[in-house]
Amino acid sequence: MFKKIVTLAAISALTIGALSGCSRDVEPSVSAETAETPSSDWREDYAYSMGVAAMHYAYPFWRMAHVRYDWTMKELESPASLVVPNQANNQFWHATVLTNADWKEGGAPNNDALYSIAWVHVKDEPMVLSLPPIDRYFTFELSGMDSDNFAYISELTYGRDGGDFALLPKGWKGELPEGVTAVAEVPSPWVLVGGRTYVGSEEDLPLVHEIQKHYRLTPLSQLGQESVAMPQPEILKPFDTSHAVIDDPMAVWKTINHVLTENPPSAYEASLMSFFRELNVGPGLDLDTLDESSKRGLARAAVDGFEQIKRAQIVGAGEAVVHSNGWTYSREYGRAGAGGDFFVRSVHQSYTGIVANDAEEAIYYGGYVGDDGQPLHGSKNYRIHLPAGAEPDVSAFWSITMYGTDTNYVDNEINRYSIGDRTKGLVRDADGGLTIAIQAEPPADADANWLPAPQEAFWIVLRAYQPGESLLKGEWSLPLVSVVDTEVTIAD
Repeated sequence: MFKKIVTLAAISALTIGALSGCSRDVEPSVSAETAETPSSDWREDYAYSMGVAAMHYAYPFWRMAHVRYDWTMKELESPASLVVPNQANNQFWHATVLTNADWKEGGAPNNDALYSIAWVHVKDEPMVLSLPPIDRYFTFELSGMDSDNFAYISELTYGRDGGDFALLPKGWKGELPEGVTAVAEVPSPWVLVGGRTYVGSEEDLPLVHEIQKHYRLTPLSQLGQESVAMPQPEILKPFDTSHAVIDDPMAVWKTINHVLTENPPSAYEASLMSFFRELNVGPGLDLDTLDESSKRGLARAAVDGFEQIKRAQIVGAGEAVVHSNGWTYSREYGRAGAGGDFFVRSVHQSYTGIVANDAEEAIYYGGYVGDDGQPLHGSKNYRIHLPAGAEPDVSAFWSITMYGTDTNYVDNEINRYSIGDRTKGLVRDADGGLTIAIQAEPPADADANWLPAPQEAFWIVLRAYQPGESLLKGEWSLPLVSVVDTEVTIAD
């Protein structure tokens, strides 16, 4: 516990100065008048310093509050409704097409599998997730409100035979019927179920749709009944308006307090929460009773802490992050908070991905700079070369996906958002290797393996699903993202 507190405090002190100098095309969340310079009021200054640490810790709870409300309570029209979860309160929403540029939620979604999403309330009795036999890669990632994973129902954990799998309320002492497998006790009443089912091609979609029809969520007391009456628990509408822009900092803290109250942090975080209690930040605490000076400090801290998280993401900040050949990755993603690294949990799990797979299920390699040491930008052309035998060692598949700095897809003329070992029409080099062209304009060679880039800053993710030992041990050599020519003309 001491290491966790020190890590947060040290990062808070360092990032205020160090990250303020990081270059990134990020618009301020609020006006300069709101994020005013520190005052001479010690209470305000103290609340600001502690508040930045609190924001680094609590960001996932704030983000999840918005994601939960947006994905369960909002109604969307096509085409957004085809790729963005909606009406998923204690029931599955299924994507019917691979995620594309109609997704505007951030979180760097995949372009490899169809999502099946549900926000599930597990409090009074177990919730049973039923799956049919599945003839392909699949995974159901189970995450708490802090964005940490606590269990999986996947090909790796239970095989492809299907079955009934129970999520247990905290402290539940009942017995499960024969044939129902206990997966785990939930860490918080609200659980995000993130299902992914592999899609080989557009022609493969109807087969996946048929599989999705047999994914079921059922309260234990109704298991086996033909007609199920699913409870519809009340869902908080966040007190602030957006997880992308902070326009009311104190409403952000009010949202955080509410979520922490309904989803109390783990017992091992009690010492950390005692620090934030002085600011009235935490379960059951009332911000309205805080003095005005401290409120001003907290308001500034919400804004600056959020900006630091965004800037830290693009440079791969965090002691658990490995830097190699211009790529950043960590085998701690997925459960960084459980390991005590709350900053990495906020920056790379929650801000970058909403949630992230455990390394055994998938490793994410973020590409941010070229071999010239400069951030990736559409004013340059890049190549990634994978010699024969040097592709990622995976049991499932791998891909490279393109994102803008907002962690959304980049719209392009050929509607290609990723490229990988399953891409239709992939052309191999004469020696069996693979070269990928990353640039804004179509390559001169019409047969090139082109991943379209925007005409501004961008970043990429190499996903390795079911990575082999060389990846899990950090022994695989990541490919350079090489600049192949200098400036290219970009149309206005």
